[in-house]
Amino acid sequence: MNPIALVLQAALGCAVLTLGLGKLIGHPRLRAAFVRLRLPAWLRLALGAVETVLGAALLISVVQPILAFPAAALVALISTGAVGIHLLRGRQGGWPVPATLLLAALGVAGLQPLGLRIMALPVAKSLPLAAAPEFKVLTAFPPGVWLESLVVAPDGAIFLTANQGLDLMTGDRANAMGKVVRRAPDGSLTTVLALPERSVAGALALDQAGALYLTSLGDVPGVWRIADGQAARLADLPPDAWPNGLSIGPDGQLYVADSRLGRIWRVDPTSGAVSIAVEDDLLRPRPFVALAPGANGVGFRGDEMIVTVSDRAMVLGFRIAGDGSFALPVVLATGIPGDGLAIDAAGTLHVTTHPYDSVVRIASDGTETLVATGEQGISGASDAAFGTGATDTGTLYVTTDGGAFGGKRDAAGLLVALRLR
Repeated sequence: MNPIALVLQAALGCAVLTLGLGKLIGHPRLRAAFVRLRLPAWLRLALGAVETVLGAALLISVVQPILAFPAAALVALISTGAVGIHLLRGRQGGWPVPATLLLAALGVAGLQPLGLRIMALPVAKSLPLAAAPEFKVLTAFPPGVWLESLVVAPDGAIFLTANQGLDLMTGDRANAMGKVVRRAPDGSLTTVLALPERSVAGALALDQAGALYLTSLGDVPGVWRIADGQAARLADLPPDAWPNGLSIGPDGQLYVADSRLGRIWRVDPTSGAVSIAVEDDLLRPRPFVALAPGANGVGFRGDEMIVTVSDRAMVLGFRIAGDGSFALPVVLATGIPGDGLAIDAAGTLHVTTHPYDSVVRIASDGTETLVATGEQGISGASDAAFGTGATDTGTLYVTTDGGAFGGKRDAAGLLVALRLR
């Protein structure tokens, strides 16, 4: 966290709390000030109660930054009113204190915008529910471990990315530990790759030869390749990149959604060569207020690349030409703040919505329905993949964070199987 912001929050909190308590107990100077300004006693008591709460909230915000912005915004509003009253009533000598509080509150709000970003999260539209008839929790991970992505291998094994120590609200990776885990058909778990410290394990893709690919966000963002029991970095991306969703295109190239830069990267799976496949403003998150990622999940439906854009609540389609170039995006759906996605044999999209606790089905004709909500065990649904065996092609496997993004302290990532047909 920004140390300047923490000091300013603590100082502002102490000042506002002191003023609030002083008004409540009727400190002589504060009581006299209200009399001079010809303000009623009930207003002094009401402001005292509000300021006491706001001061306490600002002090708590040192460890819970989500409270900083709304508390500071309210302090700024009250301070603006106080400055105005002093000036209108001709009491110029009393305005410096509320003016100082106003400047400090604006500083806190500017340095700690997390609360604003949460309030500005996109709104998911209401959709009819056609819930999966069956669901089952296959694996529950320990509290503090949340799941990001998965792929299903032809032999029924499921590869998962698991993370812990990451602050989902602020993105702080100081204590992050990411890994790739293989879940065997019998349910046993084996760690395939443990990433370096301060790294987050992102999305997975599996090629026909059995090589596994992984996006990672760390000190050096990039893509990993795991094959024949060996793991190695395949490609590095720019320091300001946020590699997220990953898919293998019809041309055999890897396509990586960049949640920050508004790009889809093309990575050669053999050489690791990196180029920009697509760059578009619709793939970028909104400036300043964005907490959700921009481009997030990516998948292919024939020659059409499907991309979810979480912060804009859009699902986009890009047609790929024979020369590898992409056409301008087509908006396939709005009001769906998607994360990962799975595409069935009929071309129907199944989009996870992470903090919105749902899986949305988008049929080829545009019909949209919910096939699962938190009642089906998918609180914090992050990604999805269909089964590959003869008996589970109608099963949608979903990874979750267990509600971690929503603030659940004991959140544990789950692997859930939804039987759709």
